[in-house]
Amino acid sequence: MPFGWILHNPAAGRLPAGLFLRRASEALTRLGWTIRSASSQDAEELRRLAAVAAQEGADAVFIAGGDGSVGLVASALVGSQTALGVLPSGTANVWAAELGLTTPTWPPWALLERAAERLALGEPRLVDVGEANGRVFLLWAGAGLDARVVAALEPRTRLMKLVPTALYLAEVLRSSAQWDGLELEVEADGRRWGGRYIVAVASNIRRYAGGLLELAPGALVDDGLLDFWLVGGRSTADVVIR
Repeated sequence: MPFGWILHNPAAGRLPAGLFLRRASEALTRLGWTIRSASSQDAEELRRLAAVAAQEGADAVFIAGGDGSVGLVASALVGSQTALGVLPSGTANVWAAELGLTTPTWPPWALLERAAERLALGEPRLVDVGEANGRVFLLWAGAGLDARVVAALEPRTRLMKLVPTALYLAEVLRSSAQWDGLELEVEADGRRWGGRYIVAVASNIRRYAGGLLELAPGALVDDGLLDFWLVGGRSTADVVIR
């Protein structure tokens, strides 16, 4: 009988997902899993709990949270035999969307239950991870305007998460007006690029900017590659003009 943990970040998402987690847990149990549950909104505690689950030999850790929570748990599971399952309950759920776990369901609150059912019956797959400054990432790592915008917005209140796209675009415009790029040297596959760039991104997936854009249409999470994107210039006006 497979054994897994459900970890829940109650601060994630536009609405509290805790009310619907019982259905997800029941779905896993119904399909033969033994489940232990824990909840925390502290990043280090989530990572610690995931590491404990791996040490105990759990077959999977199911994280109910957003992409930040997914990344934290993934960093604790890298190199272990414990699989990562995502119960999408964040604001954007980019990683879950990449894996096809955010298909619209009716009623909407059944999304976590449906995701749990699919994960319970699925076969684990190895996926790529990147590493930047000693931190593991599943989605992307960016420098420049990209990082500036995220740093300005996070952490967000639940009220702010109700209008994430509008806030993101507003912050892009505000940050762009004060940004003149950064000097970078990038080396990949034996080639080197240097100059002033507005944005530099190493991406493991197709989607970008909270899932709003498909930056790397050919990217696959298990192809052993990262896609690098460099946008040169000192301002967003340079990009528009070009």
